[in-house]
Amino acid sequence: MMGKNLLSQRKVISVVGTGRGSGKTTTCNMILEQASNYQIPTGVIPCGKGGSGIPIYLPAGAFIALARNCELVSKLELLEQTKANTPWGEVWIGRVRDACESRVAGPLSLADLVMVSRQMQRLGAKLIVVDGTMARKSMTSRTLCDSFVLAVGVDSNERSTRQEEIWHQINTLRMPLAGLPQPPKTDHCAIFNGSDWHPFPHLAKVPKEYWEKPSVVFIRGAFTEWHAPYLDGLENPGQLIVEEPWRMFLTRERAQSLKCQGWSFSALQRSSCLGVTINPQAVNGTLEELNAIRQEVSMAEDIVTILPTP
Repeated sequence: MMGKNLLSQRKVISVVGTGRGSGKTTTCNMILEQASNYQIPTGVIPCGKGGSGIPIYLPAGAFIALARNCELVSKLELLEQTKANTPWGEVWIGRVRDACESRVAGPLSLADLVMVSRQMQRLGAKLIVVDGTMARKSMTSRTLCDSFVLAVGVDSNERSTRQEEIWHQINTLRMPLAGLPQPPKTDHCAIFNGSDWHPFPHLAKVPKEYWEKPSVVFIRGAFTEWHAPYLDGLENPGQLIVEEPWRMFLTRERAQSLKCQGWSFSALQRSSCLGVTINPQAVNGTLEELNAIRQEVSMAEDIVTILPTP
């Protein structure tokens, strides 16, 4: 359960599922139902097209952003057209006349999600719930949301949702803040020498003397498998900083390799992890796998709330 104070202090909550059957929509429905009970004006933005599983619950009076060709449009009071377009038509914002359940489609890109959420706020939504998947982990961007909830389930048919991968995703999205001065506007990277940032066009262009002591390295944009070899084997590993956690695109094995060499990861900014839901009914996950994740998450003291998905 989420209390009224907790929900009323949030403006946008992203619900990010780790895969099919993770309980993402169930988690969204729980938040929407509780916000409705507390009479908080609520909006919903689906990211992409919903699957064939549980439909999303829409309380009467809620705002919804959806593609024009969705069947639900006929049940809405259409308010405004947005500039977002999808394969299923342009995105409109409407108000639900009567409580209903439906499968809907909405904006795809982070820029469109941000634009639509701000438009929905101007129309009167005090709390917006964004519904998406880990494949679009940019939904956790501080630009879009102030908080996010991870809906965890294990699907053995998807490598990306195995138990180890899920815990890697949780740790990545909750990486600590760097607590350093803002880096310069650079196209690629910068090195902090203890008092100032020094920008460089590429990691390969960083002079050797900068690696002779533990380094603080900032990467603008995505940090990928392509960047990692430049940090391998250095005698004085240090701290790697990304703009936001979702911009870290390393496999669990590669991230662990850098950590074992002495590198730590942090971010300039991030949204807060509001909680983790554990779906006991993930279609292809085993009870042992889910219980193992539940135990590990329960030991993470800095996760504010653990929400069991019914």
